Amino acid sequence: MIAGWPSILRRHGWPRVVLEVLLVVQVLHLGEHLAQMIQLYGLGLPPASAKGIVSVFDVEKIHFVWNVVVLATLGGLRAGGVRSSWLAATLVWAALHTSEHGFLLARALVTGVEGAPGILGAGGWLARQGWNVPGLTMWSRATVHFAWNSVEVGLLALTCAAFGGLRRPWARWSPRRAVQRGAMLALALLIPSTVGAPRGSVTSQTPVEVWADGFTSADGIAIDSSGHLYVSDSDAGTVTQVAPDRTRTVVARGLDQPKGLAVDASGHLLIAEERAGRVVRVEPGGGRIALATGLPRPRWLAVSAGGVVFITTLRGGRGDPQAILALHPDNRLVVFADDFKNLEALAAGDDVLFAAPRGGAAASTATA
Repeated sequence: MIAGWPSILRRHGWPRVVLEVLLVVQVLHLGEHLAQMIQLYGLGLPPASAKGIVSVFDVEKIHFVWNVVVLATLGGLRAGGVRSSWLAATLVWAALHTSEHGFLLARALVTGVEGAPGILGAGGWLARQGWNVPGLTMWSRATVHFAWNSVEVGLLALTCAAFGGLRRPWARWSPRRAVQRGAMLALALLIPSTVGAPRGSVTSQTPVEVWADGFTSADGIAIDSSGHLYVSDSDAGTVTQVAPDRTRTVVARGLDQPKGLAVDASGHLLIAEERAGRVVRVEPGGGRIALATGLPRPRWLAVSAGGVVFITTLRGGRGDPQAILALHPDNRLVVFADDFKNLEALAAGDDVLFAAPRGGAAASTATA
């Protein structure tokens, strides 16, 4: 096959061969994003587990380098004399796509967090600036990149069509091979779902009722004295209020990865924005006041009867151990307890604070 490449290049010209190879590679790349969509919306996997087929490559550096190579290839075709309006459109789209991944890479290098929203999508830069555009500021990250790549592949196909269609003199298609590859793809898609499946059967001793659904990533919950449920969606950057009659209202949007929620004695909603490093309070008119800023990834909240707000953070910044901070009513912020591993929840009693680390027994400590 390799020996036949020189004759293929002579017959069809290098620009056409490069363009067709790029299209084939990008279709395979789109298949990876399609696998993510199936895992998310077909198999119901959480975003953190929907990594596609080759999950080891799902890192920001590889995404950025891949898109830079595609952009450079398109630029080389343009510089090599290929004059096509479809190629120009593909080049512009690929440049915008690459800028999105450049933003994601820069954010990952600064924060150390992979898989964060970029410019577009729920929780992205536009959403945090207050934009509210269907799709542009509401889609999940996986959906946004599926759209980026779908349009890019479509433009590449139109560019190839302008050259007279796609020819593959170096490969032969057969129905048997297509069936075999389809079966392998289906098996690969099922592997993540079986890894994350619970062991044994799970049954409920009482009737279970879905109170609210449709969230991209439901992380924190809290309930006030009137029976209103609050749910934080870290991917969408929102907190939604679910009333006792099931009506839903978004009470805060444009948040930077909201996680833990709590309601203080005055009925104010408190939100921990993990990526922004702050805890904010939602005022009756919808405004937000920062109670604490500059925190190393605050996540879970609890409020004592005395009005002390307890906040879990990373003690040393990006690594373990974790600490629990106490924000007193007079705005004093002190370390209440530390040297925890993988804290997952807090609950405050009258004079006791309970902390639940992952994989261990719940710990309690006096709040006095």
